[in-house]
Order: sequence, then C-alpha cells, then structure tokens
Amino acid sequence: MSITAPAIILAWVATLVDIAASGAARLIRWQTLIKVLACAAISGCGILELRHQSAQISTSTVLTGRIECSSSGWSQDVIVAAIALDSDAALAAHHVRLHACGGYELVVSAGRYSVAAFVDLNGDGRHDANEPVAEHPGPSFVVAPATGFVKGLDVRLHLESTLPPGHLLLRALTALPRLMHSTQAGAPLDWDAPHFRVSQGQHGYWSPMEFLRAHGANVYFTEPYDPSRTPVLFVHGAAGSPHDWRVFIDRLDRSRFQAWVYYYPSGAPLDWMARLLHWKLLNLRARYGFDALVLTAHSAGGLVARAALAEQGAELPIRLFVSISTPWGGEATADLGVRHSPAVVPSWHDMRPQSPFLTRLFARPLPDRTNH
Repeated sequence: MSITAPAIILAWVATLVDIAASGAARLIRWQTLIKVLACAAISGCGILELRHQSAQISTSTVLTGRIECSSSGWSQDVIVAAIALDSDAALAAHHVRLHACGGYELVVSAGRYSVAAFVDLNGDGRHDANEPVAEHPGPSFVVAPATGFVKGLDVRLHLESTLPPGHLLLRALTALPRLMHSTQAGAPLDWDAPHFRVSQGQHGYWSPMEFLRAHGANVYFTEPYDPSRTPVLFVHGAAGSPHDWRVFIDRLDRSRFQAWVYYYPSGAPLDWMARLLHWKLLNLRARYGFDALVLTAHSAGGLVARAALAEQGAELPIRLFVSISTPWGGEATADLGVRHSPAVVPSWHDMRPQSPFLTRLFARPLPDRTNH
C-alpha cells in the first residue's frame, strides 16, 4: 500500500511546536496535536505500512555480484535469484531480471541463501530444462546478516551449465513470477512504462522497500550508448523520478552528450542508495570503458551523489559534479519528523543535521579531478 501524505504538513506543524511550546505540559499537548494531524495526513494503514517498510529495511541485506557469461552472443535475459535455505520448501526470497550479463543486486532478510542464475532462453521468466543454470560456487550457502551489503557473489554461466535433476534450487527457479523489466545498469528508459510514472517516484519515498524489491535502484539510458559522447547522469531528489529532469534532458546537446538517469527509492537510507549508485557506475565503466562523466543532482540526490563519490570515487572518471539546492547541512524538518512523526521515512534519519551520514559525507574530499 502506498502513502501519499504531504510530509510538509507534518514538518510545518512540528516547527510550530518548537516555536510555541514553552512548558512540558504544553509540549505534550502540541506533540499530541502533531500525531493527530499526522494521522489525518497519513491513513492508519499507511502509518502501519511505513513502519513495516522501515522495519524491513533495518533488518535487510543487499547481496551483490556479477553474472559472468562465457557466450558473448547471448541476447536473452538472465534471471538471478536468492533462494532461502532456512525452510524445507526452498523459495526465492528475491529475484531480478537482467537484460545482459553483469552486476546484480538482491535484497533479502537475515538468513541463509543460495544465489543462482539462468539464461531465460524462451523469455517466460522461469527455468526450463534446456536453459543454462548455475549457482554461486562459494560455500554451501551465503549468510545474510541483519543489515549491510554482501559482495562478490559471482556466478559463471556457460552453455553447458546445469544442476542435477531434482536439485533443490531447480524447484524454486521453475516457479518464479515473471518480471517485466531489467534492473541491470544501462537498461533502456521507457518514459511511458508504469514504473517510471511520477507517482512511482512518490511511492519510492513512502514505500522504499517495496519499490526496491520491485524495481531496484538503477542507472537507465535514454538512448543506446555512444562512445563518442559524454554521459550526463541525472539524480533526482526526495519523492522524485526521472520525469523531474525531462525538460533538461530534452534540451541536452545530443551532439556532445548522452543522458543517463539514476532512479532509486528516495525514502530508503541514503547510504544504501549511494553504494548502489557507485556499484552501478563501476559495472557500466567495466562494460563501456567511458573516460568522462558529468554528474548532476538535485536536492537529496546531491547527498546520494557525493556519498557515491566518497565511496572510492577515484575509480570513476567523474569530471564535473553539479548539485542543485542540495541541503548540505541537513534538513531541520527531517529532524522534526524523526522526533515527532508516528511513522518515519528511513531517509529522514540521514537528512537530520549532524547525522552520522552527513558527518561521514565530508570526512574525505571529492576526488582531485572532480570539479564541483
């Protein structure tokens, strides 16, 4: 269930608390009023859903790795899944579709998993007997802690890749719901696709875990890659979507530049979104070898972009970083929301002034060759 309440109402009322509250009893009355108004702005089930989303994020792990394919001629999609091993009936905890071999991300709760991938030759989204399939060759299972990232879970696929008949993973891979779009970096942006609607950007703010599991956080191309033109990557802000940049993209000098967009759930922890952006750009660099990139970000997107640069940004050839209306000192309204709202958007914690995220953001300078 999505939440469409205007958080600005809550922030405005919360500001009045700081101005008007002079005594403990009066403060309690104002805080009660805040909660009443918040409940009017956010439905009861919406509050419960936001709390559920926040709890899921705080106990989830991102699994990352690369699908390496021996056949460069494959044009079919690759399906990657994390199979839960903590129950008798092995089920896919999360699965994604890739339009090409390369990096992937899976979001799972704490537990033990096996990561498997197969080439979807017939495009039905489920594994069939003739389709190459393989699993991560590490230990017998992958341990996902309660939070953070697990890296390096690579899977190699070749034409003869197979698993024994009746293998536990095969049963799970033959019963996957079909996915409609790719979460692989460089997927084409379809402005009219349902998951690119402006309302979905708002959904990613209020229901970040639901968005992340359904759509991922990805860098999309507005046109096929052209090595002769410099990429310009646009990063939206809170509750935003690629449509926020449409007027800029439509007026970009296409003789010199090509437009990319980073589409992510802006209600998720900003540190997560920064690490995923860094991971996506590393995969794109490995595939295309571009030697220059312009990074343009609005509002909270500037915090995500700078954090991505701080994550070993010297590995990326970002020549220019342009930030527009980015709250480098944090947002007081986010702090008020964390302290007074009956349900908290996870990214509010990072947006609070002097939050650990903002403190780390300036712990190291931008790479020497990146102009800001």
